[in-house]
Amino acid sequence: MRILKILNSNDDGGVFTCEVQFIKEFVKKGVIVDAIILDKGPRLEIYKSLVQNVYEIDNLNVSFSGSPWTIIKNIFKAFVYGKNNKKRLASTLIRNNYTALIYRRANLLFLSGFLGLFLKTNVYWHMPNIVSNKFSYLFYNFIFRILNIKPVANSLYTQKSIGYISKHVIYPGFNKDRIIPKEITRNIKQELGISENTVIYGILARITHDKAQDIVVKAFLESDLLNEDVCLLIAGGKDSEEFENKVKEAAGIYLNNRIFLLGAISDVSCFYSSVDIIVNGRRNAEPFGISIAEALGAGKPVIAYHLGGPSEMIFDNLNGWLVKTPDTNGYLEAFNRSFRMKNEWKNIKENNISKSIQFSVETNCKKFLSILNKEYNYKS
Repeated sequence: MRILKILNSNDDGGVFTCEVQFIKEFVKKGVIVDAIILDKGPRLEIYKSLVQNVYEIDNLNVSFSGSPWTIIKNIFKAFVYGKNNKKRLASTLIRNNYTALIYRRANLLFLSGFLGLFLKTNVYWHMPNIVSNKFSYLFYNFIFRILNIKPVANSLYTQKSIGYISKHVIYPGFNKDRIIPKEITRNIKQELGISENTVIYGILARITHDKAQDIVVKAFLESDLLNEDVCLLIAGGKDSEEFENKVKEAAGIYLNNRIFLLGAISDVSCFYSSVDIIVNGRRNAEPFGISIAEALGAGKPVIAYHLGGPSEMIFDNLNGWLVKTPDTNGYLEAFNRSFRMKNEWKNIKENNISKSIQFSVETNCKKFLSILNKEYNYKS
């Protein structure tokens, strides 16, 4: 089997993690992966090291959001970009019998669709987000039919947002090797001067408005946990100084003694091994939530806003706690409920590890390959 991926070298967060994990898993299973890579961003060399043949093209810096006029202009730009690059790539692409072309970023649908028609192969959009409005729903459904693109949802929630045209759900998946340390390389508690007996709640996510670290901090400081031997660790790079300062402001006098901002960390397994509970902060629906799946795989209970993918992974009061409203009171209530169940945390661990298998990259890669094989053979 040979797959053609379209990647953006500026990928970050969940999209980057998903792309790397799936490519590695595909290759492990004997799949040849070629890639068209956009731009010369920080992930270029990493992506190039994972695939066989590489085709580099310029970036497409547009999104299908904003005012109606902006959306129309950007759709036109994406259309022209797709046409021009399809023409350019047609003379250099190895016209092997690709089983599939897979992409993730929404603005690449024209490039992907045009190449799919040229290569006479199935095209799959592995959706990273939900379709959030009626215009997008109608637009995507129309283009999918014209260009013969098959949307693959990243959760049942995402599938519902695009409608019946999406036949499959493939979770982005987590890699157990990323969350379970082969050996303990660092002791985060020791580094921060925290007692080994202190209970740790942790957030592992980019510090950005949607991830609601400011709301979680306020809830933590207003909860019963402030009267207990409990700390909150926040790990992740920042989108802006402004929002990071807002989080620090919310922490106030408790910054660097009860609440710690660790910045971006490369060894996430050490983070998971250092915390007792994972908090998945969110102001809006979480399409999937890789950090939630990783936390389950690491045997950690999870606090998360219920809307979206989290409700497919977390059963309230059994393996975690779902937040009803993404505000201070909502997270505060979850903090208090979770701590009252402290004696149950050990029982939760085994249940979460067992449940996490369906969300692993290995399970979902197998499922994806099964779909590709079946639909390729059917088309042939």
